[in-house]
Amino acid sequence: GEGAVVPTPAAGVNGCADTGRCVAVVVHYVDAAATRRCVHSLLAQHPTPCIVVVDNASPDGSGQALDATFEALRDVVVVHADANGGFGAGCNRGIELALARWPDLEHVLLLNPDATLSPDGLAELVATAARHPDAGLVGCRIDRPDGSNWFGNGRWPAWTLSGFHRPAPAGLDEHPTEFVTGCCMLVAGDMLRAGLRFDEDYFLYCEDADLCREVQARGRELW
Repeated sequence: GEGAVVPTPAAGVNGCADTGRCVAVVVHYVDAAATRRCVHSLLAQHPTPCIVVVDNASPDGSGQALDATFEALRDVVVVHADANGGFGAGCNRGIELALARWPDLEHVLLLNPDATLSPDGLAELVATAARHPDAGLVGCRIDRPDGSNWFGNGRWPAWTLSGFHRPAPAGLDEHPTEFVTGCCMLVAGDMLRAGLRFDEDYFLYCEDADLCREVQARGRELW
């Protein structure tokens, strides 16, 4: 809830402040309790990523509440946008900060603030990326709170803006795909250094589909 305390990782356990090999970017808007749960799930990963929380100009003061929650944690940085430019703009701001602070990062994980990452989820994403060097984006199965599946695979629909989600192939732990939802995507650091960003003309929705197409246009794969 609003009063939840996020535990501080033991000093020197993850080395995030020194290496920043993986940086998680969470774009926050209004719901501080959900964002706390999201960040808590990231702090529980092994290894723990560095975390950038971008407050997208929340009008309710929840961004400042997050300042107070995370000010003692060296591996969590909270920044405040002057205006809400949309989800893609918030992600881009977090990516820019991550690259400036950790220029040699290997991956940026984008995670929705109302989502939580299961234990070892980040390690599995990174391991998949390592097994597929041509992967520009890696996504994962996403379930609803009741356990039902919300996203398992993606396709690029030819004639409609709906239908991006499709069932995952049976019996496979990992597989190539045509679309990875922006709810959770691991982005290759070299692509970000080469200028890959969200198109900020999309305020909300379809910015993730556009990014997937750009990754493919640059000759990289989605897994």
